[in-house]
Amino acid sequence: MNIEEYPTLDWLSFDDLIFSHLGFRFKSVDDLANKIEIYNGKIIWLPLKEWESLDDITIYNSLEELEKPTGEIFIISDISYIKKDGPFRLESVYIRKFIMQYVNTLMSVFLMEMY
Repeated sequence: MNIEEYPTLDWLSFDDLIFSHLGFRFKSVDDLANKIEIYNGKIIWLPLKEWESLDDITIYNSLEELEKPTGEIFIISDISYIKKDGPFRLESVYIRKFIMQYVNTLMSVFLMEMY
Protein backbone atom coordinates (compact mmCIF):
# COMPACT_ATOMS: atom_id res chain seq x y z
CA MET A 1 0.00 0.00 0.00
CA ASN A 2 1.43 3.40 -0.99
CA ILE A 3 0.89 6.43 1.19
CA GLU A 4 -1.61 7.78 -1.33
CA GLU A 5 -3.70 4.63 -0.88
CA TYR A 6 -4.29 5.08 2.85
CA PRO A 7 -7.81 6.38 3.37
CA THR A 8 -8.38 9.86 4.69
CA LEU A 9 -11.40 11.32 6.41
CA ASP A 10 -12.39 14.79 5.25
CA TRP A 11 -12.26 17.49 7.92
CA LEU A 12 -16.04 17.87 8.23
CA SER A 13 -16.54 14.12 8.69
CA PHE A 14 -13.69 14.01 11.22
CA ASP A 15 -15.32 16.87 13.14
CA ASP A 16 -18.65 14.99 13.05
CA LEU A 17 -16.94 11.82 14.29
CA ILE A 18 -15.30 13.68 17.19
CA PHE A 19 -18.65 15.28 18.02
CA SER A 20 -20.50 11.94 17.98
CA HIS A 21 -17.89 10.27 20.24
CA LEU A 22 -16.72 13.10 22.48
CA GLY A 23 -19.54 15.65 22.28
CA PHE A 24 -17.61 18.69 21.04
CA ARG A 25 -16.54 20.33 17.79
CA PHE A 26 -13.14 21.83 17.02
CA LYS A 27 -11.76 24.61 14.82
CA SER A 28 -8.08 23.58 14.64
CA VAL A 29 -5.80 20.80 15.80
CA ASP A 30 -4.70 22.98 18.73
CA ASP A 31 -8.37 23.49 19.62
CA LEU A 32 -8.91 19.71 19.38
CA ALA A 33 -5.96 19.04 21.70
CA ASN A 34 -7.23 21.62 24.21
CA LYS A 35 -10.74 20.15 24.19
CA ILE A 36 -9.41 16.60 24.55
CA GLU A 37 -7.56 17.80 27.66
CA ILE A 38 -10.82 19.18 29.06
CA TYR A 39 -12.65 15.97 28.17
CA ASN A 40 -10.00 13.44 29.14
CA GLY A 41 -7.53 15.20 31.41
CA LYS A 42 -4.25 16.97 30.85
CA ILE A 43 -2.14 15.71 27.95
CA ILE A 44 1.35 15.01 29.21
CA TRP A 45 3.92 15.98 26.57
CA LEU A 46 7.04 13.99 27.24
CA PRO A 47 10.36 15.56 26.35
CA LEU A 48 12.42 13.73 23.77
CA LYS A 49 15.98 15.02 23.67
CA GLU A 50 17.17 16.25 20.29
CA TRP A 51 14.00 14.98 18.60
CA GLU A 52 14.57 17.25 15.61
CA SER A 53 17.68 15.28 14.69
CA LEU A 54 15.98 11.87 15.03
CA ASP A 55 14.36 10.05 12.14
CA ASP A 56 10.62 9.55 12.35
CA ILE A 57 10.62 5.83 13.06
CA THR A 58 13.01 6.40 16.00
CA ILE A 59 10.60 8.98 17.41
CA TYR A 60 7.69 6.55 16.99
CA ASN A 61 9.69 3.76 18.68
CA SER A 62 10.22 6.06 21.67
CA LEU A 63 6.50 6.75 21.87
CA GLU A 64 5.54 3.11 21.37
CA GLU A 65 7.60 2.16 24.42
CA LEU A 66 5.20 4.23 26.53
CA GLU A 67 1.93 2.82 25.21
CA LYS A 68 1.33 1.02 21.97
CA PRO A 69 -1.69 2.41 20.09
CA THR A 70 -4.47 -0.07 19.35
CA GLY A 71 -7.51 -0.07 17.11
CA GLU A 72 -8.41 2.58 14.58
CA ILE A 73 -6.29 5.73 14.68
CA PHE A 74 -6.24 9.06 12.90
CA ILE A 75 -2.97 10.67 11.88
CA ILE A 76 -2.89 14.38 11.20
CA SER A 77 0.19 15.33 9.21
CA ASP A 78 1.31 18.23 7.08
CA ILE A 79 -0.23 16.45 4.07
CA SER A 80 -3.60 16.54 5.83
CA TYR A 81 -3.47 20.31 5.35
CA ILE A 82 -1.60 20.59 2.05
CA LYS A 83 -4.00 18.31 0.19
CA LYS A 84 -6.91 19.40 2.41
CA ASP A 85 -7.88 15.74 2.67
CA GLY A 86 -8.09 15.60 6.44
CA PRO A 87 -6.53 12.99 8.72
CA PHE A 88 -5.32 9.61 7.56
CA ARG A 89 -7.48 6.80 8.95
CA LEU A 90 -5.86 3.43 9.59
CA GLU A 91 -5.67 0.49 11.93
CA SER A 92 -2.87 0.85 14.44
CA VAL A 93 -1.18 -2.34 13.19
CA TYR A 94 -0.21 -0.39 10.04
CA ILE A 95 1.30 2.66 11.75
CA ARG A 96 4.95 1.58 11.48
CA LYS A 97 4.52 0.80 7.78
CA PHE A 98 2.67 4.09 7.30
CA ILE A 99 5.51 6.09 8.86
CA MET A 100 8.14 4.36 6.73
CA GLN A 101 6.14 4.87 3.54
CA TYR A 102 5.29 8.45 4.44
CA VAL A 103 8.93 9.37 4.82
CA ASN A 104 10.11 7.36 1.82
CA THR A 105 7.32 8.46 -0.52
CA LEU A 106 7.01 12.11 0.37
CA MET A 107 10.53 12.80 1.67
CA SER A 108 8.94 14.88 4.37
CA VAL A 109 9.32 15.09 8.11
CA PHE A 110 6.53 13.10 9.68
CA LEU A 111 4.60 15.23 12.12
CA MET A 112 1.80 13.29 13.80
CA GLU A 113 -0.67 13.73 16.50
CA MET A 114 -2.84 10.79 17.41
CA TYR A 115 -6.20 11.27 18.87
